[in-house]
Formats: sequence, C-alpha cells, structure tokens
Amino acid sequence: MRNIALLLMSLVSLPVLAMTQVNLYQSSIVIDQEAENGDQQARAKGLEQVIIRASGDANAASNPVIRKAMGKTSQYITQISYASRGDDQEVRLVFSEPRIKALLTQAQLPYWPAQRKTVLVWLAEEEAGQRAISWDYANTNYMSTLRDSAQQRGLPLTFPLGDFEDMTNIEVSDIWGGFEDVIEQTSQRYPADAVLVLRNDGNNVRWTLYDQAPAQGLRATMNNSYPANTSAQRIVDDIAAFYSNKDAVVVSQETSGKTVVTFENVSSAEQFFKLEKGLEDLSTVATANLLEVHSDTVTFEVELLASRTDFEQSVLRAIQAHKEASVSEETATVDATQDEFVPQPEQLPELENEAEVVQDEQAPAPTQLPEVTNEQSSGEIVFSL
Repeated sequence: MRNIALLLMSLVSLPVLAMTQVNLYQSSIVIDQEAENGDQQARAKGLEQVIIRASGDANAASNPVIRKAMGKTSQYITQISYASRGDDQEVRLVFSEPRIKALLTQAQLPYWPAQRKTVLVWLAEEEAGQRAISWDYANTNYMSTLRDSAQQRGLPLTFPLGDFEDMTNIEVSDIWGGFEDVIEQTSQRYPADAVLVLRNDGNNVRWTLYDQAPAQGLRATMNNSYPANTSAQRIVDDIAAFYSNKDAVVVSQETSGKTVVTFENVSSAEQFFKLEKGLEDLSTVATANLLEVHSDTVTFEVELLASRTDFEQSVLRAIQAHKEASVSEETATVDATQDEFVPQPEQLPELENEAEVVQDEQAPAPTQLPEVTNEQSSGEIVFSL
C-alpha cells in the first residue's frame, strides 16, 4: 500500500508527455517521367528527405558525404514499391535505419531522435472578411500545406477537434487576439508538449510558439510574421530547427568514454528488459554492460558515442526522467518506479552487445560482478521519474 501511495504521489507531480514516434525512414516521391533517369532522381530525393528528417538539418544535402551517398541509394534502401498519384507515378521507399544512422555519423551530422514533441496548432484564418478557427476536420488549403511541410520535416502537429467543448470554451477572437489564458485552458484537454498559434489574414501569417505543455502555463518562446504564400514551410522549418537544435546529438564514430548508470526501483523483469533495451537503443550509447543487480537497483557500465551532456539529454528524453542533482563523479542514477517484483540476478539474462558502431566485451554474468573504479566512470548524475 505504501509503495502504491508513493507511486501515485510521484505521478501527480510529473507533467504528462505527449511525445510522438515519428516514422523517419519512409519517403514517397513523384517520378519525373520526362527525365532520362527520373527513377534514380526520385530515389536520391527520397534519401535527401530522410536525411533532413532524421538530422533536423535543412541543409544536410549539401554535406559532401551525403551528396556522395545520393549517387548510391541502393545501399540504403530496404523496400521499393510504385503507385499512381493522379496522372503521375510515385516511388515509395523504405530506408535502413542502421545505415542511415551510420551515414549521419560518417557525415558528422546530428541525429534527431524519432520521439519528438507533439505541437498543438490553433489556426485562425480570415477569408472574405470572415474569421474562423480551422478545426481538425476543416483541412483548409493552408492546413494541408502546413501538414505536408511538417510531415516532410518530421514535426508532429495536431489540430483541435472543434467539438462542442472546444466551441464552448474558445472563440476565434481569442486566437486572433492571442489571449493566452483562454488558449492555455482550452488546450489542456489535448496531450501536447507545445502550442502553436497562427493568424492567417490571407496576406501574412503571424505566429507564436509556446514550448510548454498547456498545463505548465504558456510563455511565448518564438514568434514572427511571414507572407502567407511562403509561411507554412518557413514556420515548420523554424520550429523544426528549434527542436532539432535542442534534442539532436552528433554521434562519434569513436567512443568518448565510459560512465556508470544506476537505475533504482526496477521492480519487475519486464521493466528490466525494457530498460536494458532502451539504454542499448540510445544513439549516444555504444555498449551497455550489466555490472550489478542489488535489490531493486540495476547498475550498467555505459560506453558513450557522444558527449556526456548529449547522453544525459537522451536519457531524460527516452526514459522521461528528471535531472535531480549532481552528487559526485562516479555514477549516474535514474529512478524508474514500477511494480513490487524485484528481479534477482539469476533471473536476468546474459547480456549481449548489439551495438553496430563499437563492439565491447560481453558483460559478465551478474553473479561475477567486477568492481567499478573511478577510471571506468566519468561522473555521477541523479535522475528521477
């Protein structure tokens, strides 16, 4: 009972994250039937789109390594299919995630993880002197352009439903006038990590980004005004650049040191396996070897492929933890509260190193745990959920 109470208390104090898993590795490109090598051009364009989406860098195609790769797309494509789009033919491409990540590493371009912030969009449009809120079902021309641009950049956008509750709580004048209190209150029913407010008068679009979940209170982060005919792409580019600069990491081809990470309150075998896989899947991690299991605490030695700061950010994002305090310079702690089952060392599997870039020795069995020295670690950080 006490454990359940503590868990409920911790949940009350935490913001609800609405991160969206973006599909980074698929593209659909219309083939130029008049071009001599239209199919190859379409494949190169598809690779360019994937690289821009995965890196968050709109200029990634100018990188010499990427330019060279665009001439050898077959190395990166895993599936190809064709379909009709009106009178045109398009090629649908699926690219290899490991090979795209390796290509970004080789080009020293950042990797913007697929789990990204969900942005709630309040759009007010004026036409023939009449203003209205563009609800999700409206799908106006401007909304369609905005959605297409966001899909190309891997920026998750969501629009309000426009049901009875929305229409009761907010009016177009609230959007047009930028009344933040009303927008904040009405937005709280939606699972969003940020709010975007746009006012399109047909000539110009004024916009403001609030990089907070509505329940946390809205404070303007970015704002600008663009000509309406170019604004959708420019707004999406600005916001994608903002979030990729915050969340993307540059992964090195060489390891950048080791650290020790301790996860507390690992109380079920299922949670342990999920935690282990999540740690190994981080783009900032080369290897994660089990060092110790003690009660409900599991300790790993992690070999890094990025800076320590980038590693910390990837843990915060992927495990949705909070950085609590810096304690010493030997281990990092993450609280991962769950059930009451405590995995014992003999119940845990032998770990295998599946990292593609850097291989390390297989982790010792939990019953033969090595002593961790200061030389193996690079500093203590405390996290909690």
